[in-house]
Amino acid sequence: MRCLSISHHPRTACGYSRFLSIFYIRHKLPKANSKLQLESGRGRYQVMEERIISSPTPEPKVLEDVTELMQNIQSRLPVKAAVRTSVLSKSWLHAWSTIPTLKFYLPKNQKTKQLKLVYFENTLIRYLRDNIPIERFDLKIRDHSQQHASLVENWIRCVASRTCLKELSLTINFYSFNLPEEILSRENLTKISLSELLDNILSSCRLLVKIELKRSSQDLKTIKVKSLPCLNELEIVTEGKGVPSVEISNVPNIRFFSCNLIDLRMHRALFNQAHSISLGSSVTELWLGGPGLVRDDASLDIIKSGFPFLESLTLSMRCWTLQSFHFTCASIKRFSLQNFGDRLINIQVNAPKLLSFRLHGYTMPSLSFPVSNTLKDITFDLCLSRNTCASFFLKMREGLELSLSSKYHVYIKSHIPFLPFDMDVLDDLKASLHFPPATNVETLMFVTSFDECLWEENSPFLDAFFEICHPKLVSAKLLLREVLERNTTTTMANWRHYLKNFQIRSRHSYAVFKLEWSNS
Repeated sequence: MRCLSISHHPRTACGYSRFLSIFYIRHKLPKANSKLQLESGRGRYQVMEERIISSPTPEPKVLEDVTELMQNIQSRLPVKAAVRTSVLSKSWLHAWSTIPTLKFYLPKNQKTKQLKLVYFENTLIRYLRDNIPIERFDLKIRDHSQQHASLVENWIRCVASRTCLKELSLTINFYSFNLPEEILSRENLTKISLSELLDNILSSCRLLVKIELKRSSQDLKTIKVKSLPCLNELEIVTEGKGVPSVEISNVPNIRFFSCNLIDLRMHRALFNQAHSISLGSSVTELWLGGPGLVRDDASLDIIKSGFPFLESLTLSMRCWTLQSFHFTCASIKRFSLQNFGDRLINIQVNAPKLLSFRLHGYTMPSLSFPVSNTLKDITFDLCLSRNTCASFFLKMREGLELSLSSKYHVYIKSHIPFLPFDMDVLDDLKASLHFPPATNVETLMFVTSFDECLWEENSPFLDAFFEICHPKLVSAKLLLREVLERNTTTTMANWRHYLKNFQIRSRHSYAVFKLEWSNS
C-alpha cells in the first residue's frame, strides 16, 4: 500500500491546509511518477508518493461504506474545498464524481455562464451514462432569457427519470416554463422546493408529503395544487405587484397550511382576489394573509365551519375591511392576529381552550374575551407611529385583565424620529384609570431606532406605562444615554422610582451591568 504526503505552498489559503491536517489518507495507487504537481486556483500543491507495506484489497461492501463516508464529508464542506479533496486519491476523486447530490447554480456573469451550462450538461450526461444515482437535485437559474428554458426542461426531465430522486429544489424565473410531468410521478420523491416558477407549477404528484413555494416575482398568475393524498404540509409565500390566484383541492390529509400573499400595491380594488381553496377537515395549523383570504366575516365563517380540529391559527389583518373582529372556535389553542391598523378597533374572541394569544399591529384595539382559566400566555407587540393618547393606555390596561392567570409580554416599537405624545396624557390617564397597576406582566420591552423620541428626562411616556403595570422585567434598546445620565433638576416625578433595580444585560453573554437607584 502507498501513502500520500501532501505539502502546500505558503501562498495557498490556510483554510484548506487546516482541512488537510484533519485527514491522513492511505490508499492503493497505480504506478506513477514519484512526484506530481497539481495546479490550484491560489497556489500549487505537491503530492509526494511513499511506498509502504500493502494491505489486502477491501471488500466491495467496505468500499461502498468508505465512499459513502467520503461523500458525507464532502457534502459538509464548501464547494471549493470539497472539489480539492479529489486530489487526495482515486477514492476521493471517485467519491466526488459520484456524489448523489447535484447542485447547479448559474452565475449572472455572461462570460462564465456559457461555460457553466456546458459543464452542467456534460455532468448530467455522465451521471445518466454511468447510471450514477441522483438523490437530490438543486438548480438555480435567475435568467429571463428563454433560450435556456428548453435545455433546463430537458435536464429536469432526465433527472425525473431516475427512480432514486428524493428531493428537488428549483429556483427558475423564465417567463415561460413548464414543469415536466415526469417529475410529478416519481415514487420516491418526498420533497419539492420551488421558487420563482410561473403558472401551473403543480398538478399531481401523489406521494409528496411537503411543498414549499416561495417567490417574489410579479409574473405568477395561478398556483394549483390538486390530488395529493399524502400531502401534510403546504407553504405558499408570494410578494410583488399583484398576487396569484390559489387553487387547492383533493388534499385530504393536509395538517399545516400557510398562505401569505403580499401585494406591494395594496389598492382596495385588489381585495376581491378570487381563490378556490378546499383543504379538507384535517387541518390543525393554519396561517392566512393576503387579498381574498382574510377580508371580512365571510372569511371567518369559512374557518369556523371548515376546520373542526384546528389548534393553531395566525391571521394577517392587512386586508381586513371591518372595524370589528368577532371569532368563535371551540378547538383552537394558539391564536395570533398580525399587521392590523387603525381600522380595527374592537376584537372579540370566544375560544374556551385557548392557551396563548398574540397581538401584533399598529394600535391598541379594545379586547373582549370570556373569563378563562386556560389562557396562560398573552403577548402585545405594537409598532407605534401616531399620536399616543390616554385611550391607548386605558385599552392596554383593560387587555391586561383578560386572564389573571396569564403571563403577559408587552413589546413597544417605534422607528420614527419623534413619536407624537401629548404631555397631558398622563394627567388624563390618572383621572380615567379605575384599576391599580397590573402585576402579571412578565416583560415590558421598548425598542426604538431613535433614542431621543421616547427617552427624554422624566419621560411621561414611560410614566404612563408604569401607571398601568408594574412589570417584573423592563428591557430597552438604545436607552443608554437616558439611563446613565440621570437628571435630578426637575420637580416632576421620575419614572425610575418604580424600579428597585435596573439591569443592562447582553443577550449572548453572562456580563451584567446593574444599577440600583437611591432616594438621594
